[in-house]
Amino acid sequence: MAAAEITCAVNVTPKAGTDEVRGLVTGDDGAQEVKVRVTAAPENGKANKAVCKLIASSLGIVAEGYLLGTAAALVLGLALGFGARSSRATEKVVSFLSAIPPIVYIPYGIALLPTFRASSVLVIFLATLWPVLTGTLAGVSNVDERILNSARVLNVGRAKMLARVVLPSALPLIFNGLNIALCLSFILLTSAEMIGGSVGMGYYVKCYSDFGDYTRILAGIIVIGVVITFISTLLNGLQRYLTRWK
Repeated sequence: MAAAEITCAVNVTPKAGTDEVRGLVTGDDGAQEVKVRVTAAPENGKANKAVCKLIASSLGIVAEGYLLGTAAALVLGLALGFGARSSRATEKVVSFLSAIPPIVYIPYGIALLPTFRASSVLVIFLATLWPVLTGTLAGVSNVDERILNSARVLNVGRAKMLARVVLPSALPLIFNGLNIALCLSFILLTSAEMIGGSVGMGYYVKCYSDFGDYTRILAGIIVIGVVITFISTLLNGLQRYLTRWK
């Protein structure tokens, strides 16, 4: 007799966790054993303690994908923008790729990559790469040619020119891309966690929506907003510090 497995969420009162219930289903083909996984709603104390872990999980995924995407975008942007002075071909390719919403990669990432974390990092990497790359290319192309010529007259090397002249001049537009990428990363991560995650703030909201606990749903939404606002404030502070020469 073949065994079938059904996953469902049921609002029950026992302790939090997943219990397995076995039974028989009788049909035209005879009786069939069925295993049903019943998920109980977390208890209040455990739910409150788990919030910090869920926030840490979401922040870890965002940090990994965001930092990798930023590093790749800066390297590509400086190399392409400074080497070719942001040629039209480069700008068109980047504009085309950045126009594809990263959210479309979520189902493929979940299906193809070995873990949910890996697929989430990939999606956030792509969500960060294109806005920051676009900002970097725009910032490099807007560097005053007179500043570059002055640096060449002083025999400034290529690497030093990129680090000490081009990058600081391009920072305002780079930070525009970073701010866009940060908000987009949290939106995509929350969506991914609600679709196929088992941890994170998006999962927290989705879990309690299944149980109809609208108080905790609202609390989760508020926490997500507070976290994003706090990180955006830190990023804006970093921007003001690094562009204080303006």
